[in-house]
Parts: sequence; structure tokens; C-alpha cells
Amino acid sequence: MAAYAKGRMNSVAAVAIILISFAEQHRMAGIQAPEAAIKAAFSRMRPILMTASAMIAGMIPMASGLETSARQMAPLAQSVIGGLCFATAATLLILPLAYAAFQTSGPGETSSLDPDDPRHEKGAGKEKS
Repeated sequence: MAAYAKGRMNSVAAVAIILISFAEQHRMAGIQAPEAAIKAAFSRMRPILMTASAMIAGMIPMASGLETSARQMAPLAQSVIGGLCFATAATLLILPLAYAAFQTSGPGETSSLDPDDPRHEKGAGKEKS
């Protein structure tokens, strides 16, 4: 069960990274950071809610504790469900707010690490001999 909970938290982190990537793409397209964060949250809301709902629905039989063996795992399953609900709300509400607050003061353009990208800074990432 602990491995299951750890795997679910990894998926929550992956969802958060994807949300920030979407916000960053909007910002690179010329949209201000607060609006980019809102657009990213709205565009990723359905997949995030569907993923969380599927994980929660999968934990409900164990959390109900109807069978004898499930009674021992019910408190842990209930904790996982609570954590998923909180993490989903934090991903959709708190993360865009934090992105907008911190990214507003950042640069409007990010240099690429890809040497073939025209935005790549000359000499960046290359070792000096």
C-alpha cells in the first residue's frame, strides 16, 4: 500500500510539472504570467480531474473496509484519498497562483539548452578548454 501511495504522489508531481509547462508555453507566446497560469489551469483541468477521480474511485473499495482484510488497510486508503483530494485542489488552485506570483518578476524569454535552437545562447552549456 505504501508503494501505491508513493506512486500516486509521483503522478501528482507529474501533473504539476505538465501544468507549469503549459503555463510556460503560454508565457513564451507573449501572454502575461497570471493569464498564462489561468489558461494552463483551465486547459489541464479536465485531465487532472479525470486522473484524480480514477485514482480515488480505485481506492474506494479498500477505504470502505467492508471485508475483514480490508479493515486493516482502510485508514491508509482513506488517507491516500484525502491526500489526492488536497493535491488535486492544490494543483489547480495554489500552483497557478504561485506560478503567477513568482514568474511575474522573471525574464520574458528563456534561453534554450538545445544547440540547434535559434534562441540558444552562444557559448551557453559549452565547456571552456
